[in-house]
Amino acid sequence: MLSILRTQGGVDVIHDGRNILMLPTDSALAGQLGVSQYVEDPDPTYIRLNSEQLDRIWGEVDQAAVLAGDPVVLASLTEKVFQFCAVLRAGVVNGDLIIPARSEASTSSPVSTPLPRMFFLLFEASPTLDLAAALSTIQQTAPSKEDASEDFAHEVVIKFGEHAFFVMQLDFPVPADEIDSVINSTPWSPQLKSSMRQHVSHIACNYSGKSTDATEQFVAALRLAAALLPAGLCGLASIEAGVCIPADVLPILVEPEALDQAREQIPVGVWTGLEQWMLPDGKVWRRTRGFHLWGKPDLANLGTVEGGEAIRELFADILSYMRRGYVIEAGHTASLGDSRLKFCKPPAEVGLLEGTHDLLVVEFEKMN
Repeated sequence: MLSILRTQGGVDVIHDGRNILMLPTDSALAGQLGVSQYVEDPDPTYIRLNSEQLDRIWGEVDQAAVLAGDPVVLASLTEKVFQFCAVLRAGVVNGDLIIPARSEASTSSPVSTPLPRMFFLLFEASPTLDLAAALSTIQQTAPSKEDASEDFAHEVVIKFGEHAFFVMQLDFPVPADEIDSVINSTPWSPQLKSSMRQHVSHIACNYSGKSTDATEQFVAALRLAAALLPAGLCGLASIEAGVCIPADVLPILVEPEALDQAREQIPVGVWTGLEQWMLPDGKVWRRTRGFHLWGKPDLANLGTVEGGEAIRELFADILSYMRRGYVIEAGHTASLGDSRLKFCKPPAEVGLLEGTHDLLVVEFEKMN
């Protein structure tokens, strides 16, 4: 894939200036500086895990279009690769990613390559970022002595508390084939959807902070987005969560009470995707997207047009239940009033339920 990017798009990922770091070879010095030590011959496991992540990125794009030199698809692929590189750089620069040498293979524990947690900030015009003002705004709602922003050659890392984002400003919209379906499935008004759909530039934010809690990562993204509202922000998107939140809603979502409620119960349909399709017989399939960020399976249900809000609340309750440590698998049942919930594998003939993450269908059965 990297060679294809070089020949088709003229992008040399390996030798790009953003991916060249000067790291100490001495472990003691690396510890003093708080960065990762340079390793000349990394352990094969580390190399394999990084290769698997690049393979995953390659598998998500229209490969035929890339090979044909489609500029839009090439730009999307290039952005995804550099986002992954940015997460690796953050781990190295912060000293969080320890790269084992080949000789350590027999004694080192398995390496876990960090996965990109990506958010997109959508803008109605190319923004002029005032990071000092943004950090001041965040400081008012999330006080911390660690707030800082650091400039790199082509990027900025913005830090507040335990959180950090690598921020890349891109003067073109998020590719329509990635974001339009997400915007279309949101519950917002046609006007708000149109505003987000018509964004002309965006900022790719790669979470590189110390929190491993998906909830707190989302809170951090909301606060960063709200702080950049004066720069002309029109929305916050998370493709992997299946959500796109308009600017008009952000001030409400970052209110302390709203954040406390969200920590208690994730707002399905706002923080996660909630899609629906009407069938010819009038029934409606509804399914979530993004539950995998909390390590849980997505949920789906075949119901009526009128039952949308009840199903949304049920999905939120089930996610909260699973977040408390309870495991739900296909074949499990639960009581709900005079009905019994049955959790099933999705039927193979329903292509709308296909995806790369686990999903359970929730069925209702009347109790005798």
